[in-house]
Amino acid sequence: MHSNGSLVSETSPNALKVFFLASRPKTWSASICPVLIGAAVAMRNVPLTYSTLLLTFFFSLAIQIGTNYANDYFDFRKGSDTAERKGPKRAVQQGWVSPFSMAVATALAFTAAIMIAMPLMIATGPWSFGLGALCVLFGVIYTGGPMPLGYIGLGEFFVFIFFGPVACIGTYFLQTGEINFVIFLASLAPGFLSSALLMANNLRDEATDRTASKRTLVVRFGSNFGKWAYVLFLLGAFFVPICLKLFLAAFPFFFAPIKKVFRSQEVLQETSLLLVVYTIFFCVLVCFTAN
Repeated sequence: MHSNGSLVSETSPNALKVFFLASRPKTWSASICPVLIGAAVAMRNVPLTYSTLLLTFFFSLAIQIGTNYANDYFDFRKGSDTAERKGPKRAVQQGWVSPFSMAVATALAFTAAIMIAMPLMIATGPWSFGLGALCVLFGVIYTGGPMPLGYIGLGEFFVFIFFGPVACIGTYFLQTGEINFVIFLASLAPGFLSSALLMANNLRDEATDRTASKRTLVVRFGSNFGKWAYVLFLLGAFFVPICLKLFLAAFPFFFAPIKKVFRSQEVLQETSLLLVVYTIFFCVLVCFTAN
């Protein structure tokens, strides 16, 4: 808390707005889209249980918000957030909230995630408690701990796993009680696009990450590597519907960000939009295409 006893400083936006901005709503698509894709594939086989779907949705979103709060806290502690940073303003770095307040917000978000998922975990079985704990753990150690994943070049890998197969297959399993090759293949698409989203972020932040010794893949191997990796992630998502014998009308949306990334222009917003548009088209096709 600040010296005046409030959660936020006197010069910051109000508390609700501060914590909303710190949750980075533009990144929420990474947690929402795989749940929607998993639900759409499940809908082809069984009627959806909407109470389960809502709990899945809010659990995934709470994990995303908790992770973003943790990033705000730990990046400040490690000195990665500076005035030169190009991305959206970070609450702790701006002095809007104290590090302690952000740490409390992080704990509350992850606690809310577990409480939301509790009915699902009880219904699914003991093993699901371990999966829920892993989601929280990796949300913390992405930027926290002695070897944070985002600081050693493993960020894209774990984003791919948790915002692709884990979220997508988990949603499908909660609805159907089974796992098959089709949902595994479909789950790769949001994984690829979420990894592309992170790669776009890391391309933007290369200079400040290098100064802060945040050894992302872009810092380790250079911006040209990052640009080609970004394109490969998009191509991976491009081919998933083809493998599922679907024609995805979102294909034209791939060209603009690829063109911009090779011009060294920021593509974070376009990639986030692509993930949303891709998910909409994918879900519509899956729901209305015959088995």
